[in-house]
Amino acid sequence: FNKILIKPIKQNQLLNIIQTELLHNNPVIQEKIPATLLSEQFAQKFPMNILIAEDNLINQKLITKVINKLGFSPQVVNNGNQVLEIINSEFFDIILMDVQMPELDGLETTRVIRRLDIKQPYIIAMTAGAMADDKVACLNAGMNSFVSKPISIQELVTALEKPFLQKEITNAAN
Repeated sequence: FNKILIKPIKQNQLLNIIQTELLHNNPVIQEKIPATLLSEQFAQKFPMNILIAEDNLINQKLITKVINKLGFSPQVVNNGNQVLEIINSEFFDIILMDVQMPELDGLETTRVIRRLDIKQPYIIAMTAGAMADDKVACLNAGMNSFVSKPISIQELVTALEKPFLQKEITNAAN
């Protein structure tokens, strides 16, 4: 905890604390991250082209920073319509898809992508909804994996590795 508020909370007191915390603390994930977890060697081991679909500017900066530390240079779009535009001209191995976006949300965007006659990307849902029903809705829409916000670095890395590990298992079985 950075601050403690005593109830009843006055609106301007809450506003001042939020503004102070946002100005003085970069929005970073508050977990202990092993030094080897965020390594640019990850991109060498698992080469991929990543698209981030996220409408919230703070979340965009946070996820981009994490993906950069893994050795990638992702592209970022703000909504599902922009996802559909960019995938017509460029292939992405992974799409990190926010579920709740304006114009066209992540679930509907995924449904549209799955109907397209293109090489299909691996789509990882990113959502604040962490209930079992949220996960089921994402998987039913055609998403391959699911990470809840706030994003756990370990959970994200595991989700990014998953399509490569699945290929290795498939290749070993053949």
